[in-house]
Amino acid sequence: MRRIKRKIRMKKKKKKEKKHKDEVEEGEVDKDLEEKKEKKEKKKDKEEKVMKQEDEGKEEKIKRKETNEKEKKKHEDGANDLNYESAIVSQEIEIEATEEESEGEGEEKEKQKGKSKEGKEKRKEKDEKFEKKRKLERKDKSKDLSKLKQKLDKITSKIEALLEKRQTS
Repeated sequence: MRRIKRKIRMKKKKKKEKKHKDEVEEGEVDKDLEEKKEKKEKKKDKEEKVMKQEDEGKEEKIKRKETNEKEKKKHEDGANDLNYESAIVSQEIEIEATEEESEGEGEEKEKQKGKSKEGKEKRKEKDEKFEKKRKLERKDKSKDLSKLKQKLDKITSKIEALLEKRQTS
């Protein structure tokens, strides 16, 4: 009997312990759920703040664009009024000036063409004289191949020296 009572007591204790463990686990689960909910709420709050800031920024941009457009229109309207008057005046002046220039232009152009032809002829003559002198002195534009080969050898030796320095360092 005692044994049976003892077993019953043990079973009851075990059941209580299980209930207690379940409650503790449920409490932990509840805490985890609460933490998750808090994190979600914080994220939502941050997103809302960001959205509000973006909306305000967009509204400011729209207002700026509208004010800029209004200012441009004001400037364009005022500028257009002046442009019409100035355009008419400038056209009349240009017409008068072109009529006066057209009479004297023909003579000036002919003089300029003559000068440019004379300049070209002088250059050609100088070039020909210079070439004749070179030929007489045997100083053609082309250099001797031996001199060019020597220069090439010097350059390649310098390049090789630099490459060796790089490899050693």
